[in-house]
Amino acid sequence: MMLANVPAVLLGETVTRIVPLRSVRLCAAVLFALIGIWVMLAAIGADLSSAGGPPTASAAMLSEKRKKPTVTGGPFRLVTTGVALS
Repeated sequence: MMLANVPAVLLGETVTRIVPLRSVRLCAAVLFALIGIWVMLAAIGADLSSAGGPPTASAAMLSEKRKKPTVTGGPFRLVTTGVALS
């Protein structure tokens, strides 16, 4: 995981030499807030991918009535909900 941070640190250092740090922080804060709003809207089932078109698979799965989980026996217990993912 530490190795994955190296490009981000180097890119951040390069960008802050060109763009003021305050602007970089403001853009990061706005992007963070927009992604948060997007995730919250997706969680409540709002379909943002198409205007007036058919709902996406995730929106259809959210609106589908949830089935009671079933448990199969054995040394490794498997819990399923009966919802097929395609």
